Amino acid sequence: MHNDSHKIPPHEIPVLLTSSVVAHDASVRLRDTDERLRLAMESVAEWLKIEPRQPLVLCDGSSYNFTDRVRVAFPQARIECLHYENPHELVHWHGRGYGEGEIVRYAINHSRFIAEANCFVKCSSKLWVRNFHECMQWWNGVFLCKGIFLEAFSPVKKTKLHHIDTRFYVASKSFMSFILWKRTMELMLRLDTDLKSAFLKQL
Repeated sequence: MHNDSHKIPPHEIPVLLTSSVVAHDASVRLRDTDERLRLAMESVAEWLKIEPRQPLVLCDGSSYNFTDRVRVAFPQARIECLHYENPHELVHWHGRGYGEGEIVRYAINHSRFIAEANCFVKCSSKLWVRNFHECMQWWNGVFLCKGIFLEAFSPVKKTKLHHIDTRFYVASKSFMSFILWKRTMELMLRLDTDLKSAFLKQL
């Protein structure tokens, strides 16, 4: 099926800001809730400076409701606020990457702005991308991200993708839904392996 979402003007694509005012992952350095809240609001303000018409989805995985605060600070902006509670034990076990993925999953399933779009931008709520419009020139309708490669300049070694910077990316809903489904299957298989290992140790 042909995907025409790469033809959509950048200011019409919803930007999902993933937030967790309360840090559930013990490895996170910034744990001060007031500072995390301040940075999330700063991110909203900066995104609106980049494009005042941009629809923003601020989704918090620690049950913090930004609605009243956002309504007062940005009364003319198109901002949708979502909140729910990420499972603490799973975030602690799998790390903040898992928690952020679950926030994305929740937003895809519950956001009105994202429901009306074929794709969305994802950005961590403490950040913003000043050259957003320039980045969108590379949007192919499926997935756009920053990849970190190893051996890129080696004349003898093969270039390898080391990791993808998930703080900011653009994805079609169908592609991201598949990625999240695939990750769930992998986690279930890993859990099954861990349980079998624990059971065998008891024999």
